[in-house]
Amino acid sequence: MKNNWFKVKVIRKTTAPSGKLTKVTQEIALEAVNYTDAETRATEFCSELSGLAWQTEIVKMKLDEVYLDGPLSEDPFFMVRVEMITFDEENGKEKRDRVSCLVNSQNITQAKEHVEQSFSDSVSDWEIVSITKTKILEAVEL
Repeated sequence: MKNNWFKVKVIRKTTAPSGKLTKVTQEIALEAVNYTDAETRATEFCSELSGLAWQTEIVKMKLDEVYLDGPLSEDPFFMVRVEMITFDEENGKEKRDRVSCLVNSQNITQAKEHVEQSFSDSVSDWEIVSITKTKILEAVEL
């Protein structure tokens, strides 16, 4: 069974250098079987953070591929959209299917290179149509 990825907004209360309590919102990508599992794992994640933390929103992400540098990587996350190009011989038209990839890389150039390397042995033609930096700060795999 293929697991799903969920975007979870987490609010943390932390103490600022001035000593005042502040709320900080961050987003994480969380791998889970379903929404219930995602909520359970998000609650566990929040309990491991220092200070008071809770999740406010859990949204299923439409991801086909996830490329992570490692569990301790502090690199940003990029959403890379790739179009797979095939030719339908029956009606003589070109068909484009979108593939969404979440990539953990130091910068946009490295994210692009990582996806190009991953798709280099693809039988179909393909092209990267967009790369966007996300607000996701961490990814939690199963």
